[in-house]
Amino acid sequence: MPVNCENSTFDLACDIIGLSTLCSVVRHGCYPHTEEVIIIIIIIIIIIIIIIIIIIIIIIIIIIIIIIIIIIIIIIIIIIIITIIIIIIIIIIIIIIIIVVVVVVVVVIIIIIIIIIIIIIIVVTSLLWLWQ
Repeated sequence: MPVNCENSTFDLACDIIGLSTLCSVVRHGCYPHTEEVIIIIIIIIIIIIIIIIIIIIIIIIIIIIIIIIIIIIIIIIIIIIITIIIIIIIIIIIIIIIIVVVVVVVVVIIIIIIIIIIIIIIVVTSLLWLWQ
């Protein structure tokens, strides 16, 4: 037998959730305890929605943490690559300096040897010239 469902907890739940049209259709065939079943279904739907929202928030937080970790790893890799490049450049500069110094020393030694040879040749020829 249909029961009058006016001003019931069912109406209050319908007003709070904003499903007045759906509730008026359901209310048309309202029997005792139907409103409790509907309220339980609405509460279950709300709980499911809250759980879905919490899962989405957790997934977003996990994605943000993963992105932050990836950014930190990329920054660390970039810093390592930059330091390796700087070390290689420093080593190349040191090698170039060593090569330049060695070349300069060798050139100076060769010039000194040439000068000594020229002096020896001049002295020897002078002595030979003097003996004649």
